Amino acid sequence: MMWVNRLIPWVKWWPVLAVVLVFALGIVGGRAWFPRTIIERVDKIICLEESFYDLPAVVFDRANAARMAVEHLIKLGHRRIAFLAIADQRLSGYRQALGEHEIPFDESLVHYFEPATPTKSAYEITAALIKKKDKPTAIFAATDESAIAAIAAIKDS
Repeated sequence: MMWVNRLIPWVKWWPVLAVVLVFALGIVGGRAWFPRTIIERVDKIICLEESFYDLPAVVFDRANAARMAVEHLIKLGHRRIAFLAIADQRLSGYRQALGEHEIPFDESLVHYFEPATPTKSAYEITAALIKKKDKPTAIFAATDESAIAAIAAIKDS
């Protein structure tokens, strides 16, 4: 950990770097670990998705974001909307939007990409989806990587 001690004087001048470092160093050996020296020297640290050491955190409301995105697609006239995401709260938002607009939930439109290989997995799922006879008219892609992969698959078809 000597390299961390050499880095400490620089971190106090670069708050953005500090946030990245605290996040990157946060998981070591499968458990949360933050260098106390960084926390003591940096005035403003905000955790992403999960709070550590009682630091403030920004937590993304995935269900509501998915509901809003799917609702937008519905307002554009889409009724067969594929769900392309990882298994998380976004599915409940997707289902909620469909239900609010009386669109039946179709399990065949729900697809989970591999988190380890999101781009490749999303590309393959999209390529298979658009070859189906009853293909979706829109795809809700939960991440930038899956959206880019879906667009590439559609353009390549």
